[in-house]
Amino acid sequence: MADAVLAVLSGTPTDVAAAAINTRPETLADAVETYQTAGYHALETGVADHGWYSIRIQFPDWEGAEQAAVTDLGPRLDRLQDLISEWWFIRKHPCWRLRLRPRSGQVSEVKAAVNRVLNDLATSGVLTRWWPAIYEPEVASFGGAVGTDIAHTLFCADSRHMLSYLRQPPPEVGRKEMSVLLCTTLQNAAGLDPFERGNLWTSITELRPFPTSTPASMREAMAEQIRPLVGSDTASGIWRGPCAFATPWAAAFRNAGDSLGEAAAAGYLDRGVRHVLTHLIIFHWNRLGLPAATQAILSRAASEALLPTETARSAGTVTPTRQRH
Repeated sequence: MADAVLAVLSGTPTDVAAAAINTRPETLADAVETYQTAGYHALETGVADHGWYSIRIQFPDWEGAEQAAVTDLGPRLDRLQDLISEWWFIRKHPCWRLRLRPRSGQVSEVKAAVNRVLNDLATSGVLTRWWPAIYEPEVASFGGAVGTDIAHTLFCADSRHMLSYLRQPPPEVGRKEMSVLLCTTLQNAAGLDPFERGNLWTSITELRPFPTSTPASMREAMAEQIRPLVGSDTASGIWRGPCAFATPWAAAFRNAGDSLGEAAAAGYLDRGVRHVLTHLIIFHWNRLGLPAATQAILSRAASEALLPTETARSAGTVTPTRQRH
């Protein structure tokens, strides 16, 4: 902790230094203030970090789980904000996996409050059962402690904004289109040019094999449909009009991309930034509830939109212009 505090005092960004020691930026900021006002001993003895309370939840109906999360689970968790600093979820059949971070010194209170909420929802039939689980962050996949901290920050914001999006009446911008815009924002902010983004989408296709039963015409049609989205300048006015409601959602993806780009440039990531982004996108898609087949088709279409095949070029597709954002 002392080294991290000294790093901040010498100019290292607080979020980067905090992630390097697997602690929260707020915790490190408090430690810096403590060090400045009370000295080294107070720093070493006065700061603690709390992990995640991990839970698995089963709903009576997998297809209806989303609505239950939107109308019942999410709002109940939001009411615990005095105890919980942040929380996020991901769908992994047959369970939804929920992770919550207690505020400092309130671990037992958080567990008791969350357990009451889940027991109430089980009693009312909203969920079938729930149980605590051990959370093992995929630190290597996210490039180490720095990347994992950035990922967690994005997961929490993504979960909150996603449920807000799903609470709306049928939006003008569909789920797949919104996701592509958010992922493009993430990649742009991390400093990837169109060819690098195309290679990133291609790497996702290796993790999500293309369904052999899908007609080539469907893939080509989707590529044409999303080409303006994956090639868009998401720093411009795209988040106006029908997308205006998603401006804070996009900001969370932009901040994550910025942080990853800075961490990569500073040598704080143990993996290439594109590898980390690949896993962030897959986690986002799983959270959004996109089936594996849809993920495969979408990633292949995005890849071909940015890196056109010879067939697409002969049909008049323009190769993207290399640029930096």
